[in-house]
Amino acid sequence: YSASSFIDVTVQGAMSVALFLVIPWAITRSLAFRAHNTAWRNVRFHFDAPYGQAFSAYILFPIFGFVSLGTLYPLSLFRERRFVVENAAFGQTPFEMGSGIRDFYSAALAFVIQLIAAGLVVSLAISGAIALGGDALIPVGMLLAIPCYFYVFAYAASQITNLTYGGARLGPHTLHSDLPAAKLAVVYASNAIAILASLGLLIPWSQIRLARLRLSHLTLEASGDLDAFAAGQSSEVASFGSEVGEALGIDIGL
Repeated sequence: YSASSFIDVTVQGAMSVALFLVIPWAITRSLAFRAHNTAWRNVRFHFDAPYGQAFSAYILFPIFGFVSLGTLYPLSLFRERRFVVENAAFGQTPFEMGSGIRDFYSAALAFVIQLIAAGLVVSLAISGAIALGGDALIPVGMLLAIPCYFYVFAYAASQITNLTYGGARLGPHTLHSDLPAAKLAVVYASNAIAILASLGLLIPWSQIRLARLRLSHLTLEASGDLDAFAAGQSSEVASFGSEVGEALGIDIGL
């Protein structure tokens, strides 16, 4: 074990730690840049959060979720979603999250139950295929795992979306989200087929299609005049953080 190998390992370790520490900053700057460049009736959104909160939401609590063998993962997810919602604002009015930790644990329990049910369905299908035609029909039974996978995955994604935005408040106004898992699963599956068939050329189309579905199930229940919002004075947000976020594969937004 030479000195040069030790130096290489040390440098690689230092770079890994540096990248690990820059992720919360990149997420925060990416959210701030996107919010700053989003406006409605000349009133801008903005996002402002300290590094410590970002580190806690995206590094510390996910570690807790991992070492707890998943039992603290709903708490980690709740802290992450609350970080995104409650550090965002429209003009001078901040958002408030409407769901709580109990809601995330209930959704996690429902997800686990559906995952077990999907596994049982696939297992029964494979067993039935073996009983009918022997090992030759096993692939036919396994094909049932694909729609089950898409539905369970879509259920988790729809629940996270609905818990994040459903019930969120903006002053006296309330957001409602009722994204259905079945529709989302169909969009996920058809998008995957389109992307594979086009060798990736239809990725932008699939992203727009997914965004339209999400927005079609997101509504604002207004209580009073929306024109009453006052645009806060916000400084220009540099795009560097957003570019770092793109380079790291981070795609998070409100």
